[in-house]
Amino acid sequence: MDIHGVRKSFGGVYALRGVSLEVRKGEIVGLIGPNGSGKSTLINVAAGYYRLEAGRISFGGVDITELAPHRRAKMGLARTYQHPRPFGSMNVRDNVAVVALFGRGEGIGTPQSAQRSARQWLELLGLEALEEEEVGSLTLQERRMLELARVLASDPRIILADEVLAGLTASETERVMEAVRKIQAMGVALLVVEHNVKAVSELSDRVVVLHEGEVLAEGAPCEVLQKESVRVAYLGGSAGDA
Repeated sequence: MDIHGVRKSFGGVYALRGVSLEVRKGEIVGLIGPNGSGKSTLINVAAGYYRLEAGRISFGGVDITELAPHRRAKMGLARTYQHPRPFGSMNVRDNVAVVALFGRGEGIGTPQSAQRSARQWLELLGLEALEEEEVGSLTLQERRMLELARVLASDPRIILADEVLAGLTASETERVMEAVRKIQAMGVALLVVEHNVKAVSELSDRVVVLHEGEVLAEGAPCEVLQKESVRVAYLGGSAGDA
């Protein structure tokens, strides 16, 4: 995915001011920055939920700037949400199966084969013991894993992951991070928005730092997080004042 020079404002206030970044095949890119820096806005722009005022977005060599969200999804661009959105009336397995049945490409074909596909993704993410459970009984970590299973069932090429680690304990965070690594090993790229800087730096091949709607820094996590400008953006003062 190539995001180039995108601008988006709300009520005359710019949330994105000419942001450009690239996510390559099979790569994990961490998108970090202080609150209000434009991270979630960029995810919504990339997914097609917000229209751009300037700039362009291409995916697989195709300009998708004007495509609706469902058409982007059919091309293999999937997303998660800060607050998981499963179907409350369905059990865990059926939540995944319905996505498999209506995913991109030709789809799975039959309800029976969609159920088999759902079990495959649940097993990959360690949720097979919960397949008959109602989603209301799941913990936050289990709901986030279910969200990833549902996304995988859509046969994605890239996943826009919006704060999949938010609200988790250290052990839960590690389990979700391991799931993300499994997804990457399948050749799926991920753009991961996250406030847990330590976790996202361990997980990512590259990180991009947003600040006040602009790219402040980009590169290897160990290098970017040592930059004075990045430390100032997070701490609100000079690094020497911390």
